Amino acid sequence: AAVLNIEEGAGVVKMERIRYADGEAVAYSINMMPKALVGDAFERVDFSGSLFGFLEEKCKLYIARADTELLVPPKHDKYVQRLQVDKSEETPVILMKQLHYDEQNIEVLYSLDYLRNDVFHFRIRRERK
Repeated sequence: AAVLNIEEGAGVVKMERIRYADGEAVAYSINMMPKALVGDAFERVDFSGSLFGFLEEKCKLYIARADTELLVPPKHDKYVQRLQVDKSEETPVILMKQLHYDEQNIEVLYSLDYLRNDVFHFRIRRERK
């Protein structure tokens, strides 16, 4: 509740998805949204595809920006385990914790994205001004 800036006990819609490439699980996403913002949109429509597109079209919510933290989750994390290809060899996983805001700077979506590092690559540019 605190991360989404909503009252303790307020309704939250939670969605978990696994993304596949060539038949292998490559990403596991956990998405949480305030029920007050999305209403029953996920109950009325069989959701698939782009979450951002769905939020824009069905909920009139536009994601304008996100704060992202990159972490290496512990290998015993249950979501890391779901992305392991070969149980005898460890597949590296990175975790992106993201808090997404709309154009009015309201917290719309909190997501935890576990991504196989052998599939997804990130580059960060830092500039000194």
